[in-house]
Amino acid sequence: MSEASISSQASPDDWLLNIASAAKVGPARVSEVLSAWRIQPSPVIPSPRRLLLKQIEFSGVKKLVPNEGPFHFSWEGLDRGLWGMLTQRNLKGKSSIIEIVEWLLRGKRSSNLQEDVWSWVSKARLRFQLDQIEHWVEVNRESGFQGQLRRATGKYENVLARFSSEVEFENSMADFFMRQFSLEPVSNWQRARNEDQIGSPVLHGWAALSGVMFIGTDYSSLLGDLPSQSGVPIRLMQMYLGLPWIPTLTAAKAAMTSVEAREKVMAIKLGEITASRKSRIERLKTEMAGKQAELESTPSDEDIRKQIGEELAELSRLRARESSTEEKWRRATVEVKDATAAHAEDRHELQAFKDAQAASAVFRTLDPSCCPRCDAAIGNERKRREEREHSCSVCNSPIGSNSDGEDRRVELEALIEGSGDAVSKSQSYLAAAAEELATLRAQAQQKEMAVQTLNVRLAAFGLRARIETDIAVLKGRIAEAGHGINAVDAPETDELKILKAIVEETDSRMKAVQVGILQKVSESILAYAQRFGIPNLTAVSLKGNLNLSLEKGGTSTSYSKVTEGEKLRLKVATALAMIHVGESQGVGRHPGLLMLDSPGSEELAPEDLNHLISGLESISKEFAHLQVFVAARTTPAIINHIPADHRREAKGEDTLW
Repeated sequence: MSEASISSQASPDDWLLNIASAAKVGPARVSEVLSAWRIQPSPVIPSPRRLLLKQIEFSGVKKLVPNEGPFHFSWEGLDRGLWGMLTQRNLKGKSSIIEIVEWLLRGKRSSNLQEDVWSWVSKARLRFQLDQIEHWVEVNRESGFQGQLRRATGKYENVLARFSSEVEFENSMADFFMRQFSLEPVSNWQRARNEDQIGSPVLHGWAALSGVMFIGTDYSSLLGDLPSQSGVPIRLMQMYLGLPWIPTLTAAKAAMTSVEAREKVMAIKLGEITASRKSRIERLKTEMAGKQAELESTPSDEDIRKQIGEELAELSRLRARESSTEEKWRRATVEVKDATAAHAEDRHELQAFKDAQAASAVFRTLDPSCCPRCDAAIGNERKRREEREHSCSVCNSPIGSNSDGEDRRVELEALIEGSGDAVSKSQSYLAAAAEELATLRAQAQQKEMAVQTLNVRLAAFGLRARIETDIAVLKGRIAEAGHGINAVDAPETDELKILKAIVEETDSRMKAVQVGILQKVSESILAYAQRFGIPNLTAVSLKGNLNLSLEKGGTSTSYSKVTEGEKLRLKVATALAMIHVGESQGVGRHPGLLMLDSPGSEELAPEDLNHLISGLESISKEFAHLQVFVAARTTPAIINHIPADHRREAKGEDTLW
């Protein structure tokens, strides 16, 4: 083992002291945090365990297909080396064998296992060895769900687990293999939908970690079958390369992420509380400003009494003016009445005059011949005297002229005009007096109300004192709400400092080993990829974050940018390189089982497929513990490298089971 590898496995005490120094706390406090989060130092690499399939068996009844009816598939005598499931046509059962093996090992069926195939299988059995110790896992779905996991030790068999549901089956297989391979769940932090929530860790167990043994038709991830953002592919690489400190680093990162999320949520909530307190302070200040304005507008008792006196004096003056104005209004009323009567009298007199004038005019037109009383005749002499002397020929009374009547009419009309003016003047005087009286009465009423209001204020004993008390209380509330509101953000807790120091110290120890191993893995990937038919690939660099940088045809590129066929070969090359380097360094923890599905379907030329199968054959012989299965269509490349006794092959339209 290299010096970097040896130094990385220094005493846990040294590791703890370095963490305490970096976090500037005592070792006892570091131990408390480690204990609280169940973080254990793991400088020693667990011993690898080897998985070897010995028998695959399953049976049931096919339905609604041309060759429907009962079926039974059994493949015994399996051992180390390269094995093949071959058909000359697609959809003939080769991939289903891998998917059933995956189901039996994981306890959870793959999403690639077709529903019709799943419904056909009623019994399944897988016999395998773990470091030469025989095991069986059996499932019976004929009526309900029943199964068990057994182990044979010498002459004895032990039932390790029984399960009566798919959930129990998955949990049992996960618990068994996680213990046997000394694996730790990979924790990936899942963010909450809302920022004010902490989120939660998502644990990826055996179903995810076992993905290193299966290479399907999805090449989005370089290692395993979960996306890179899940964090699982990186942990797969670290675990199966046998890097030390991985369980410690995984647990520490999960704890650190949890505390960071918790403190972020606390900071958000603190910000919300601060904003709420500021809003409350503004409301209190607004209320206090109102109280201040009320206090300023509230006079003292002495001021109120003085103001009442002033208002009463003004009210007295208004009432005196009101009284005199009311007398003026009454006189004006009489004057209007008298003027109106005089005006009416003048008009009546004028009308009487006009009537008399009209009657006189009628009588003057008469020419009497005798006296209306005694019937005495009126002679011509008397008529001529009437014309000459303007005296009535009957009674000898004087007869007025038209000019006298006209003078009288003018005189009467002048009287009417004068009395009309007197009426208008008296009415104007009355209206002015009425308006002035109404104004004075309104002003007097306002003064009475003002005096009444002031009396109410005066009756409210201690009003200013109560307002001053309210202001003092509001000042206290503002001071209380503002206490510490401008303080700086709370410093990072020592728990988070310690967890960050744990991650940094552990990561540095792991990387001290990882750098050298990844360099060797990169060299091995390049060699395998060139053998698999990518000759223009000149450089490969596998990073600790599982990014695979490439130099291809003199151009820089990466795994995510090459074709699907090249991804397949690079993915297989990476798996083989990990096994190769891990074994050569004595640190590899890959179980030794590799199952490859349909490599010929991804744009591989026959010679490239030949190179791929040839590489699998050579490495399966290089490492005695390695067992490789390939499910593919029958080609010369496959047949040339997989012996007949290592193949299950269907001819023409036949199926494998």
